[in-house]
Amino acid sequence: MNQFRQQLGLAFAGAGDEIPLRRRVALSYPAVRMGENEEFITLEAELPGLKLEDLEITLSSPEQLSLKGTHQLVEPEHATWTCHERPFGSFERLIDLPGSVNSEQIEAHLDAGVLTIRMGKNDEAKPVKIKVKADQ
Repeated sequence: MNQFRQQLGLAFAGAGDEIPLRRRVALSYPAVRMGENEEFITLEAELPGLKLEDLEITLSSPEQLSLKGTHQLVEPEHATWTCHERPFGSFERLIDLPGSVNSEQIEAHLDAGVLTIRMGKNDEAKPVKIKVKADQ
């Protein structure tokens, strides 16, 4: 009966939606958060279980970053998955950055399933304070 329910659920996943659930997840994977200060833009992406050799990061343009990778599906020994909510397979996400970054000032680290990318801003993207003079 459980197998029937699983197959029925797969057959109707996303029925009635404009974009099926599997596709909606793929459109926003990996989940990211991004912040900035005057000097840097920092991006964090959740990539649990991803191996470093399965990840590719590219600065597509000074204002766009590309994350590509492949989650390998590992089958458990002597068992069968009964629930599978984590994504697997290939993914690609283009991320628009809030400003232009310097390709010489980018650092990336993958630690405990979280990718952190720190990117130095180009000079034209950094805020400039303007002094205002008063006529006397």
